[in-house]
Amino acid sequence: MRLAFFLGTAPPIINGGTIVILEHASRLAGMGLEVFLVTEERVDPTDYQWHKGAASCEFLSLDEAKKEHFDMAVATWWRSVYLLHHVTAERYVYFVQSIESRFFEPWGPDRPQEPPFNPVADLCADTYFCNIPVITEARWIQRYLSEFYNAFSLPAPNGINKELFREDGPCAADREPGRLRVLVEGPLHVPYKNVERSIALARDAGVDEVWLLSSSEVEEVAGVDRVFSGLPPAKVPPVYRSCDLLLKLSYVEGMFGPPLEMFHCGGTALVYDVTGHDEYIVHGQNALVADSGDEEQVVAFLQRLRQDHELLGRLKKNALATAASWPGWDQATAAFHRAMEKIRQTTPPVSRNYLRRFSDRMLTAHHHANLFQESSSVMDREKDGAKDAGSAELQVFWSADGIFCEEDATVMLYQPDGWRTLTIPLPAAGPLLYLRLDPSRRPGCVLIKELVLFAGTREAAAFRSSRDFARCTAGGTAKITACSPFLALASHGSDPFVVLPRLSVPSGAPLRLRLTLCETSFTRAMEMLS
Repeated sequence: MRLAFFLGTAPPIINGGTIVILEHASRLAGMGLEVFLVTEERVDPTDYQWHKGAASCEFLSLDEAKKEHFDMAVATWWRSVYLLHHVTAERYVYFVQSIESRFFEPWGPDRPQEPPFNPVADLCADTYFCNIPVITEARWIQRYLSEFYNAFSLPAPNGINKELFREDGPCAADREPGRLRVLVEGPLHVPYKNVERSIALARDAGVDEVWLLSSSEVEEVAGVDRVFSGLPPAKVPPVYRSCDLLLKLSYVEGMFGPPLEMFHCGGTALVYDVTGHDEYIVHGQNALVADSGDEEQVVAFLQRLRQDHELLGRLKKNALATAASWPGWDQATAAFHRAMEKIRQTTPPVSRNYLRRFSDRMLTAHHHANLFQESSSVMDREKDGAKDAGSAELQVFWSADGIFCEEDATVMLYQPDGWRTLTIPLPAAGPLLYLRLDPSRRPGCVLIKELVLFAGTREAAAFRSSRDFARCTAGGTAKITACSPFLALASHGSDPFVVLPRLSVPSGAPLRLRLTLCETSFTRAMEMLS
């Protein structure tokens, strides 16, 4: 059987979803299947050395995969559903690891009841309307797809690598009786992962130590005693075995694997009642569960665990019992294989032409919806006497190679309709640096009067004149309409950005960006420029 899994990134990055795919793919290859991993661009073997089983599969770029014929092609994230029609296969399957449309919501304790219009989130959600067989890893996802999309799915719960994740083995540091060492896990600057607030709440509760395990490339984080960044799976268990408690306060999850990994390593967890937690977590038995967004409850639970050593010990003991009954990856992949075979034997083939038509229809419909939303937003912004509510949002991305990702970004809110000076620390390293600014999520105009990058107390780069600003480039929904006396960035939608030229900065010095800008309507901007 020739099987193709679509991977979401090239090169494959270390995260829970990618690890699940590689675990299944490598074990299916060990069962005699010819397994291919399809990425939009070519990857080098050095890019996946962090996973020891990945080399048993063959990596193909999408262009290379178009020339092949597969028995089954599996979409593994929402965008790959719209790519399926590019490859020829006897069967097409959607492996749903989470309800990814929820990743786009404004998660937080004070989030609105109705999230704002987001065309990308809608485009993601519409993949669940696609009439192809579904395999999923959690019972709550099965129920959700059935209730809201009338979609039937086959279960294949995730496994655990029992050789790696176990109670006995090396530690990064021994646990200390009478002290509560808390581990926070997840990428920084991803709102629904809630890592920064988790660190702050642990400190508010007065726990003895806070450690961070993150896929983000970072060496130091405020409030954290030890940082472990970008570890391959084989190096994660010693971190778990060193900590008493995993503090995992995500707002969205699928199978929710890290607490289960911590259970196997002899610890317990404190989580929100996020979707998927009840697959194996029982409040007061093997972990503690707080109401989602209830930060006071989180602090109270942490303080109780710090004082009540008997409770902490009981939770750890029961967590190990839960771990003992959980299947390993061999069993999990066997269930995934059974689901694939059931699809081959009991469901009719899905037409490639149907997938092409579905993709074209959805992408076209959302393009028009986006244009309508943008034009409506522009008109509302320009109405006489219209007042802007709330704050504008600035995102700053940094990169050493000109490739920007969400993990290397920071967000700052500021008030619109007036000049504001913002200072943003950058945990980036020299000697070369690229910066991208996403100065607003609304249609309108952003005027930038000055942009200065400091290395320590010295100016490393400055943009103040028309000649300076002319070196910048705009993208997304933005266009540069003037470079004098200010840089004027006009945006017709929700994704404007400007990229600075490559900067040379001293190595080792702390970097910070000072930015003076005004976010306003087109009408008001024209008045300020005239």
